[in-house]
Amino acid sequence: MVENARVLCYSVNHYENRIADMKELGYSLKQIIEMTSINPIIYSNSKEVLNEKISFLESLGFSHDDVIKMTCELPSLYGFSVDTFKEKIAFLSSLGYSLPQIVKMSISSPQILSFNNEALKSKFNLLKSFGYSEEEIIKMILLKKFNLKHNYKKESCDF
Repeated sequence: MVENARVLCYSVNHYENRIADMKELGYSLKQIIEMTSINPIIYSNSKEVLNEKISFLESLGFSHDDVIKMTCELPSLYGFSVDTFKEKIAFLSSLGYSLPQIVKMSISSPQILSFNNEALKSKFNLLKSFGYSEEEIIKMILLKKFNLKHNYKKESCDF
């Protein structure tokens, strides 16, 4: 909470410049307000820093519109370094997912990029232990009705 208080220290000119930068990157004023109300620390990022992250994601196969959509849904993605994105992609690849599958899952559920690797691995392994294939897990994630945040535990159903 204290970290976000520093957002009050910026000058009016700083806010105007950051908003203009974000508009130039493709965000509407409404999107900017929604994102920064959730994650005001975005105002501390320069246009170059935001553009570096956007460019990296685009190099993986995300479209510019995909990145805008994902960051609107999960503004904290702008808090990640490019190295963090690389580590997450490498981790998901190590679970057997191809880059196109990772991109597809991330567009549908950007939260997948923010989860702790070990927690995510345990959830994927749990689903596999239930008998789901990787393709079925991907389909569930793409439905957006599947909640990877839930703390699933394998339980027996004794009737």
